[in-house]
Amino acid sequence: MIEVIHLYLSGTRVMARRESGLPWRRRIEPLGEWDWDMSRPASLTLDALQLNHKRRVQLQVHAGSALCKFMTLDLPAGLRDAQEQRAAAQAHMQQELGLNGADWSFTVDAATAPLKSVACALRRAVLAHLQLLSERHGLRLVSFAPYVTGVWNLFQSAHADATLALLALEHDAFTLCMARAGQLESISTLGHRCEPGLIEREVRRLALALGTEDRAGIFLAVPDSLSAMLPAPAGAILTDTAYLKKELYADFSDLLFGHAKEQV
Repeated sequence: MIEVIHLYLSGTRVMARRESGLPWRRRIEPLGEWDWDMSRPASLTLDALQLNHKRRVQLQVHAGSALCKFMTLDLPAGLRDAQEQRAAAQAHMQQELGLNGADWSFTVDAATAPLKSVACALRRAVLAHLQLLSERHGLRLVSFAPYVTGVWNLFQSAHADATLALLALEHDAFTLCMARAGQLESISTLGHRCEPGLIEREVRRLALALGTEDRAGIFLAVPDSLSAMLPAPAGAILTDTAYLKKELYADFSDLLFGHAKEQV
């Protein structure tokens, strides 16, 4: 039997799901959602979960784009181990993005040239508070990882060797990914306030980067609740029927595959 609590954290909202059952007969159920403020990590609570303390349950946290910073980079040659790779990626992100090392926790998915390595920074104060909450509620925190990773993996599996771009829009931030010949070339995140014209502006920028005038190869992952922000024509929207094989995914990636009328 497995039992895992999954949390999705945007900058202001928490969503919870429980994954339980046997590995080949898993059940996923919603556990509710509530507010918090990422600028005040202590505002995050788990009291609404009403956890059973009789056994230690795993906790997996999926960090929304508002809590992440990304970049692709070429790691220097001659690095001896994962620790040196992470240190090099941290130094690069601090220099290029102006991140304070005390405020961020850094990881890197290292690749061998000519492939790009992918570095990620997550808010350190949020991680520390999650560790505190896990101890307080008898949970075992097993991961604190970017939410958009699950969305990208589901999407890219259907476009293995393509040159394309993906804009994944969440309620308070979005992530831009661009791949050439199936290899991730760039990834970045930006906050937003649902500004009019936001998606249209970013789609135009991606079209220039891809060198395509008809916007071919640009895909949008947008929750149904933000569909009013889509330009007309909207372009290639990721739909649940085209990419998903079940109603709910424990990692919340299904939230960005909307019920569009036409499949991609």
